[in-house]
Amino acid sequence: MNKYLTCSIFLFVLILSLGCNENIQSNPTVTSINIDNSCKEPLCLSDSISLLELENRALNENVLKIFSAAADPVRNKVYVSGILTPGIAVLDGKTELWSDTIDSGMGEDYSLKYLYIDSLKNYLYIIDGSNKFLRRIDLNNGEIIGPVPISSKSGIAAVDTKRGRIYLSSRLSPHFSIYDGKTLNLLYKTDQMGEGTGDLFYDDKNDVLYVLDFLNPIIYVFDPSTFKIKYKLDFEASCCGGNSKELQFDQETGTFYILVARHVDIISSTGKIIKTIDISEDRDIEKITFEPKSRKLLILSLDRAGDGVVSGVGGHLEVYEAGTGKKTTELSFGKKPHRFTINSSNNRIYVPNGDASVLWSISMDTYGTAKPIRLGDSVEGVLLSKNGDKIFMNSRLGGSYLIEYDIKGGTYETFTSGTWPIPIRLDSKGETLFVLNAWDSTLSVYSLYPKRSLISNISLGVPDGTTDRLPDMTVGSGNNIVYIGYPEFGKIIAVDWRNNSIIKTIIINGFQRGEQSGGPGDLQLAFDSKNQKLIVLWTQDAKLLIFDANRNYNLTREVDISSINLKKVKEGANVDLLFIDSNKNRLFVGPYEFNLGTFQMTGRSLQEGQRIFAYDPIENAYWASGVKQDGKIQNDIVSVIDSETLKAKHVEILGQSHTTKPSFALDQNNRKLYVGHMTKAVLEIYNIYEIK
Repeated sequence: MNKYLTCSIFLFVLILSLGCNENIQSNPTVTSINIDNSCKEPLCLSDSISLLELENRALNENVLKIFSAAADPVRNKVYVSGILTPGIAVLDGKTELWSDTIDSGMGEDYSLKYLYIDSLKNYLYIIDGSNKFLRRIDLNNGEIIGPVPISSKSGIAAVDTKRGRIYLSSRLSPHFSIYDGKTLNLLYKTDQMGEGTGDLFYDDKNDVLYVLDFLNPIIYVFDPSTFKIKYKLDFEASCCGGNSKELQFDQETGTFYILVARHVDIISSTGKIIKTIDISEDRDIEKITFEPKSRKLLILSLDRAGDGVVSGVGGHLEVYEAGTGKKTTELSFGKKPHRFTINSSNNRIYVPNGDASVLWSISMDTYGTAKPIRLGDSVEGVLLSKNGDKIFMNSRLGGSYLIEYDIKGGTYETFTSGTWPIPIRLDSKGETLFVLNAWDSTLSVYSLYPKRSLISNISLGVPDGTTDRLPDMTVGSGNNIVYIGYPEFGKIIAVDWRNNSIIKTIIINGFQRGEQSGGPGDLQLAFDSKNQKLIVLWTQDAKLLIFDANRNYNLTREVDISSINLKKVKEGANVDLLFIDSNKNRLFVGPYEFNLGTFQMTGRSLQEGQRIFAYDPIENAYWASGVKQDGKIQNDIVSVIDSETLKAKHVEILGQSHTTKPSFALDQNNRKLYVGHMTKAVLEIYNIYEIK
């Protein structure tokens, strides 16, 4: 997809490269400091650019890493939440266009927001699974009640539209709770059904609530009128001791559908197995739903991880006749879809797919195709090519694409290289662009002059990436080698990009592979071109590994850095923690200074900030980002650090800190600082004046 737009010139002088991880030169040619008597501060905000406005998005508020969807069949609307943003997006079911965002009453921090709708009262419930809170929004007037503390982290609930209530289950005590929908007052709680209290289904026809025991083959039949358990239904289970996950119910026939491991048991009202549906052995079931209108059972599954792949990715929707268990159709789509909801008003299924920035729409008339409805933007890296004539930006959670800005032509163009293009880097001349397609495990190499053209797409010889343990990449200067570190595989791949070949795959012994870890920043790279050393930061084990490029990348040093507080460092930044200043023979790990030759700590550290992102020769200073505590509030900061003393010359407070940290770029020649806010998809532009 290509787009062209005439823009003002300032838009294209946005950003210098963020972290090519190459040697920093202390004496480039620079221009003079800005003088503007109207600004009395060292940094003055001059402009702010919203990518939502630039791209003419329907919504004026970003909704990123979409997670949960709830359909209102009365008004034909679908509500969609994002993990990284507070707003709730509203989809018009008739046009399938985004119509609005509503305030959730929540902040910008990471939160799993489970949505439930009461279409009769027009209430939207939000379960904050990350922080264990419940909120209710009256969609008639926007009134927000809550947050009310709850015990549930799983987001399992059922809505009673007859009484205007919401029922919650939890592995933590209290295991079962009932809240009034209007006030969110706690009406009832009990631990009677035990730690296995699980999935819920409200049967409005018979006015009972079915409560599945996760740990035992039991369904509790609960009377919401008396707050009493009417009886327990012991049911037969096909496997696993009845350790089950989900419950669906057919009100017409009294049939239960119970997800047990990779099987769905069809259970009679007396607890007998009628039939068991087994899905393919290479898949894992994510969710099941009974659709009463067509009397179909819908099963959403993911490809099971195998052949070196760490986590299942590819999504499948299988459709079965509910009565016979006969499979009627199957549709494959998406990357890691986990949940879905049905909108009976337009007879469509909606599947939020946060890792693809897409809400999938599937017609239940045919189940023929999955239509992507795009939602969310992000900027996760910015680079400036030589002479400052082209700017490149990459989007991962906001959709797998890149943007090229042509400053001279006043146009921009979007292009794709692969799935999850992160990170992006340039060579030292600014003439070649390297894009790691993290979920394809390929490296795309582009020549940028006279116009962008794809030179090669190089397979890295490892399985496709599948997790958010984001890889890192650094470009060697003078040896045509790109180094890529994959935490989920515990490997570093050295690629000769001119010859399209892998020259070395380094296996890091003892490194924790797989999906579970600390997320982005587990494995970070920098290349010391002067000494031809590959420097690797292993954050979990608090080590620096030094590999000699002149000796077939033999491991020559292993440096224990456990004496520094990496956890504290990662509060301010969890990526791009390595910074090399070869002219001063320095390596920085976060704020801590090391001798680049001996890899010993000097005992010095930055006075303010957690990581350096640029050297400024005009000020003879490092620019650093981080966080700073002000009473009970933690703020994001940018600091200007004297490169000789490492003392702060200036500290700029940018606002309250959140889960995702700002990204920074310094244009030293034009005296501009660019601050990118990933979740808001906003770029702030600061003029830099004299820093005393």
